[in-house]
Amino acid sequence: MSTHPLAGEGTLHCARCGGGVPVARALAADVAAASLPEAARCPECAEDWRLDGRFALLTVVGKGAVGLTWRARTLVPLNRDRAAPLAAGTVVAVKEMPFRATDADATRRLIAREARVLRELDHPAVPVWYADFIAGQGRHRAFYLVQAFIEGEDLHAEASHRRYRLDEVLALVDEVASILEYLHDLAPPVVHRDLKPRNLRRERGSNRLYLLDFGAVKDVVDDPATGGSTVAGTFGYMAPEQFAGDACPASDVYALGVVAVGLLARKAPEQLLRGHTLEWRPHVAVPAVVAELLTAMLEPEVRDRITDGRALRRRLAACRAALAAGEGDRAGGDRAGGSGLDLAKRGAVPAAPRRVVTGTVEPAVAGDHPLLRMPLVLTEEQRTRRKNMVLMMAFVGGSVGAPWWYLGHTFMGVVSLVFSWTLVPWLLSFVKMLRVRAMPDAEFDARYNQSALDLQRRLWVSAEVNRLNVAAARGEISGNELERQLVPLTRFLERPPVG
Repeated sequence: MSTHPLAGEGTLHCARCGGGVPVARALAADVAAASLPEAARCPECAEDWRLDGRFALLTVVGKGAVGLTWRARTLVPLNRDRAAPLAAGTVVAVKEMPFRATDADATRRLIAREARVLRELDHPAVPVWYADFIAGQGRHRAFYLVQAFIEGEDLHAEASHRRYRLDEVLALVDEVASILEYLHDLAPPVVHRDLKPRNLRRERGSNRLYLLDFGAVKDVVDDPATGGSTVAGTFGYMAPEQFAGDACPASDVYALGVVAVGLLARKAPEQLLRGHTLEWRPHVAVPAVVAELLTAMLEPEVRDRITDGRALRRRLAACRAALAAGEGDRAGGDRAGGSGLDLAKRGAVPAAPRRVVTGTVEPAVAGDHPLLRMPLVLTEEQRTRRKNMVLMMAFVGGSVGAPWWYLGHTFMGVVSLVFSWTLVPWLLSFVKMLRVRAMPDAEFDARYNQSALDLQRRLWVSAEVNRLNVAAARGEISGNELERQLVPLTRFLERPPVG
């Protein structure tokens, strides 16, 4: 007599209503039958408790931004492409992502992309894809993704009860970098975009690390149909360019650098942030060669950062070789102090000007939220006034004050008109505009593009408010946490727009 697929299980949940189903009732039925008898159905909704007629949902093992992850069992053999069928009774992970009226189309696209990418991946540290399908009716309709179940705990849980030696952290970085090497070497490269301790699970028994949750994955370049330019990731682990919706293999390298620093410092990245700076050096004492490696992984500028998983493994091998040869003993951390790493020199989240700039749009805001402390610089398309124009205007129309009018200096424009019959306005405007042209982008924007800066900040804040409300509606954050984060953001939005 064959063993029942649910033998030994203690809990069971209805795929229709989520209610509990007595395991004894399930064991007494032929779960492989086309339809269950009334006596074996869910006692709460009287519907078939099976998922797609093939899976039994056992326990919730994770909650994410778009749904739940279940530990489940197969009830019938599961046919697979290019592989032997999966036996009935196999433990699997089922990711459930409900369709919601407000974001159904976007959710479908993101889920379809995740499933497509997973079907194409073949790496021992990426859980095997088994199936994906849509099931349910009305408000219970959802997309389901079935993968191999990895028994163990994630790095976030593991780090809560153990300390990591430097050699263990370097070995962990190398292990994850080998996964990134595989992903980044694909054509086109696959960028995970949400690498963090909760998405790294260590399998019990083998101790192998698995990379989970490809829900934010990007394998296309600026494809609007699949959200190629959307902001995705987890604050603290996101590289600066991700705040502008851009991601590349170097973005994953940055996130892995944050993971390494967090394990060495035993602190979350939020605890290391000071404004827009990741102050990791005062909390980490490591040899100089390791500090150089971490610095190269955490460079704010993409062009200065280690480019991808393969390049990271080369740098890491050289670092470990230097340590083994005793060439990296000089301390590279700075527990007594240090400037840390600037999270944004330029680009999507650029550094703030080093001197105080008159007219900046960064006011004092009651309360505190990292998004309000994060400086930004506009792209050329977002600017209402541009540095390239001022020099041309000074050359062509400096005698009548054209560049002054362009920059909003009405008084100087009028003075230039009055004395336009002389060369003085032309010379004065040309010299002044040369200085303006040489300004750093951040200073120029703070002086002359205040309304555009304020608009972009409001777009960022509005998107974050929407994200927080969705997270609260899904039960991912508490009401108190929602209120704590919303207060400074809503106060900012209630301010009159600049300009």
